Amino acid sequence: MKHSRTIAILVLAALSGCSVEEIDNQPVPGMGMKFSASFGDIHPTRTALLNGGQVLWDAGDEIDVYYGASSQGKFVSLNTEPAAGTEFVGDLSNYVYSESGFYIAVYPHSAANSYDGSTLTVELPDVQNGREGTFDSNLFISIAKSSGSDLFFYNLCGGVEFSVDEPEVKSVTLKGNNGETLAGKVKVLLDGDNKPYVSEVIDGKTEITLTAPGGKYFQKDKLYYIVALPAVLEKGFTLTFKKQPGGAVRVSEKTVEVKRSVWG
Repeated sequence: MKHSRTIAILVLAALSGCSVEEIDNQPVPGMGMKFSASFGDIHPTRTALLNGGQVLWDAGDEIDVYYGASSQGKFVSLNTEPAAGTEFVGDLSNYVYSESGFYIAVYPHSAANSYDGSTLTVELPDVQNGREGTFDSNLFISIAKSSGSDLFFYNLCGGVEFSVDEPEVKSVTLKGNNGETLAGKVKVLLDGDNKPYVSEVIDGKTEITLTAPGGKYFQKDKLYYIVALPAVLEKGFTLTFKKQPGGAVRVSEKTVEVKRSVWG
């Protein structure tokens, strides 16, 4: 009996070890997920502009992905050079699949981003860094909603395209003449076509300042872009061009609209 009992214990131990090994080798839900990302807008403008309007994902772009109120993760693009489409890989915490569930993705990844299961919170900086011929990386907020692994991003913001005709301009500031919100922290909802819109302003900013690339000067006759939240500037706008010393101010009193996914 003693001998037989010893054999039984050894057999149970072997079975137990096999069971533990099988559990360790099972994939963890939400780990190593992959999404394909492209643009849903007809005239999309998101992370980079090229050749007068072609839109590209920058290498190393990052997005936040949410699945319900409790599952989220940061995903990183796989492209090594600017590309019209790319794949993002990452992990979703607390992931539990549901047939009625869907993914919400936000570009760019930011600690300011959050999702409560129905409403997104994002933040557009009111101080932006200029890039010749395009806008700053990690800036132009775009959002996608999908029940599968294909993400079609729609832009939340629009903006202003401009150039300078004088040397040594170090920064340009845009503001609406009626104090409209152009940047800051806002809540966002999606319409029936999954296009985002601002539903509530949490901490609005009425001015946006774009600094010259590298802290130097804007180049004459080159295009630059200020990213802004959609708004109707009922009494027009003011652009302030700052130099050291001096500068210039351009004022327009005509009503203009900053439209989602459009440069004016």
